[in-house]
Amino acid sequence: PPFSLQPRVSQPVYGYDAQGNVVVVQSCSFTAGCEPLDFRLIRSYPLEMDPLLWAVVDVTAGHVSAATAEPALTIASREVVEIPRWATEAAGGAPVVYVHNLERREGGPRPSVKDVSKGWTEAPGRPWDGQPTASSTELTLAVGRSLAASGWYRRDLDAGLGGAGFLGLAPGQSGRIANRLAFGDFGPGQQVLVIQLPPTPPAPLTPTIGRAVRARPAPGAERLVLLVDGEIVGQGGVNAIVVWDAVAGRARVALLQPVGGAETGLDLGDATASLALVRWSELGAGYVVSLDGAAPARVFDDPAALSRFRLLDPQYLYNVDAQRFYRLDPPLQTTPLPARLTTLNPNPAFGDYHVIRLP
Repeated sequence: PPFSLQPRVSQPVYGYDAQGNVVVVQSCSFTAGCEPLDFRLIRSYPLEMDPLLWAVVDVTAGHVSAATAEPALTIASREVVEIPRWATEAAGGAPVVYVHNLERREGGPRPSVKDVSKGWTEAPGRPWDGQPTASSTELTLAVGRSLAASGWYRRDLDAGLGGAGFLGLAPGQSGRIANRLAFGDFGPGQQVLVIQLPPTPPAPLTPTIGRAVRARPAPGAERLVLLVDGEIVGQGGVNAIVVWDAVAGRARVALLQPVGGAETGLDLGDATASLALVRWSELGAGYVVSLDGAAPARVFDDPAALSRFRLLDPQYLYNVDAQRFYRLDPPLQTTPLPARLTTLNPNPAFGDYHVIRLP
């Protein structure tokens, strides 16, 4: 929303007073007094849920024909951080340790030992040099984040994705040492603070829809082809081509491709009523995928990953450079018919190609 309409929320910021008690940090002035810090809420939804949804909108009738999310979408997001960020170097300022100084007094007319408080002083933290220390203290950070959403995907999409292995749980992680900070004297008298990250519970692996393409023409009702990016437990990163018949309330996976440590995954091109064109640039290959499961995906070796091809209804593979039609079975071969189209100079390589039926 625009700056003037951004809601303000009270976001508690905690600190420590001179006695080591946790207090809410306040903003104080001579004129307005003291009040808790608040911040403008500028994030509309968590980045993990980007894009939030895909929809087909009938702009003539003014209504949504299909949407990947339920009408009511609820998001609960929570994140706790510490400032300065103890787990990293110089993030949000240098961490500071407060040391309580005591002066010990012994002797006197009646022999005794007395500790006198001399107040608190700052002892800036520094990277530990690995040398011997006088003491070592563990500090487990009270940090973490959680994200839960209901209604992000329609039930039929949930069922289709879950049946393919998505929507599993990532295993939790045990606590680990994130940093070691030295403070106080140098040499053997230095003290070390061992910064620990807390264990994390298992978290849901929710995939995202990176691209949506309308099947043209639709096979009787609206059909969308979705490019899904996510993780499957035991397989790592996976891309999927999902066929979604929104009116029928049915979703099925037409292609499931592990991408592992690849820098780029699949890219979704055109879609007809029964086929979809899929590219994988890093592999130097393209796929023609059957949307109804009638045949396995056909793989074409092409250095440009079929980026110069368009898929036309009902089952035509057209090269925009050669202006010729190609067989739908690998390897890439031209067909005598349909005949070459009229030459254009230059030919619009990235135009919107589709079949027009004449009376």
